[in-house]
Amino acid sequence: MPSQSIRGLLGFLLVFLFFYLPYLYLIQLRTAQSPPIPPNLPPETINIQSHQKPEHHQKPQQQQQQQQPRAHQPIQKDHKNIKLPKDPRPNVLFISVDDLNSYVEILGGHPNASTSYMKKLASRGVVFTNAHASATHCHPSRASALTGFTANSLHIFSNKGPMLREVYPSITTIPQHFKNNGYMTQQGGKIFHGKDRDPISWHESFFPKSHDEINQDLSEGPEHLLRWAQFNQSRTTYQQHDDQVIHWYENRMKNLSNSDMLSPFFIGLGFTSTHLPWIIPESDLRRFKPIESLSLPPGYRPDDLNDLSYEAPVESHRLSWLNQTNTWKTSIQYYLAAMRRVDQMIGRALNALQESPFADNTIVVLWSDHGFHLGEKGHIMKDTLWEQTSHVPLVIAGPGIRKGKRVDELVGLIDLFPTLVELCRLPVREGLEGASLIPFLFSEQKDAPFLRSEEKGLLISKAHTKHALRTPDWKYIIYGNGSEEVYKIRSDPHEWHNLANDHKYDDQKLSLRKQLVAEASKRLEKKSLQIVQTKIKSKWAKLPSDKPTEKKEKKNKATTK
Repeated sequence: MPSQSIRGLLGFLLVFLFFYLPYLYLIQLRTAQSPPIPPNLPPETINIQSHQKPEHHQKPQQQQQQQQPRAHQPIQKDHKNIKLPKDPRPNVLFISVDDLNSYVEILGGHPNASTSYMKKLASRGVVFTNAHASATHCHPSRASALTGFTANSLHIFSNKGPMLREVYPSITTIPQHFKNNGYMTQQGGKIFHGKDRDPISWHESFFPKSHDEINQDLSEGPEHLLRWAQFNQSRTTYQQHDDQVIHWYENRMKNLSNSDMLSPFFIGLGFTSTHLPWIIPESDLRRFKPIESLSLPPGYRPDDLNDLSYEAPVESHRLSWLNQTNTWKTSIQYYLAAMRRVDQMIGRALNALQESPFADNTIVVLWSDHGFHLGEKGHIMKDTLWEQTSHVPLVIAGPGIRKGKRVDELVGLIDLFPTLVELCRLPVREGLEGASLIPFLFSEQKDAPFLRSEEKGLLISKAHTKHALRTPDWKYIIYGNGSEEVYKIRSDPHEWHNLANDHKYDDQKLSLRKQLVAEASKRLEKKSLQIVQTKIKSKWAKLPSDKPTEKKEKKNKATTK
């Protein structure tokens, strides 16, 4: 018996020494080599491949949790051993250009324009040839486009204010909606107007110095606004606004490409070269010489003002000064060069995107806040209710979107918000005044529904008593004193023939006026952010009644007797 017990004990010791101890050692070794599971990540997302223990995993658990990146931040390279879940939603590159008018080649506005990169972008997506801003100045137009409400409904008409958040502190903007739904939002340059940079909409913002801070010899125009100069690099080591913006963006794309993203991005790029004062390098000006060979604006007509009222906002003194100083074509040269300069920046932005891993999953939107006059209707600059101010370039390209297509349907910048929300599968924003352009992006135009009709046009505003109504076939304008303009816009795109005083069109004019009054009476309620009807404080808002009043009926009966 004792010998059997001894043999049994020896057998147990042998099994323990040769099998169980090595097994415990292997388990301990494997555990020591495996990285810990970071908090908030499910175990199935861990890809254990590396046998190196990152330094940050050796820190206490509390400190480690504090250093976990937020959802919008890129994951650094030392996290390469972690396979992060992918977000299927597309990225957005949102390119805004200041004062870019319809001269661009994709709209065929000027025979001397040179905008090859915009053409390249258009070949990858859809060009909306009949897109319009809802206001005549930068601030109201941008506030409108970025919120999905017309400038009139916002009751913002001037660059002088009020700023958007001063009136609507709880309103949601496009980038803010993306930020609230898991996107990393960054802006470089001008997206909102001037100092209204709306930090609540962005995780990160970059703002270069303005043109006015460059020491240059500006031309002496009839006023401080109408000025230009050749950029002199020897006078300053400072880069121009758009150079700084594109440099920031290129570096941003490199950084994002070298990191693993937890979430998609929404990047706003704002270029301003086409905004006065035009400060242009000689290399860009050289491409538009000799100046004498440049064409005057195709929409210019010497007798174009003969059928307009005195209320029309014609800045004819600016054009007179350009003629007197023989600099009209010089101003055209500078504008075309500024436009080409913006085009080069857009090309660099597209190249940086193409070289990144995000090229196949990024929606690119190109738009302008409003147009610009260079002599059309005798006017220089913007701030009119005519086509040359409201008509803007608009291109949307991206995964699955039709390539090289042109859409002639009447659309507005207020349509951008619902369109991007649907494209990126975000929660729908109820109550917006714009409509989604999705049908035009993924199907033939003949199969897409009409967004606007002769009964439902697009309101364009200059002031609370100065508006235009744009329909597919007609353009109606009314000023504060009640003077009117009516254009058959489909056959008269330059608005050369004002039909307001032609009695053949009285019924059409009244119909357009009624529709404009109904649209201009809308106002966004500050607290509820709902559209409500208000009264317009202007005599022209009192429309003739369809039903005769009692006094008129009695008068008619007396006349009959």
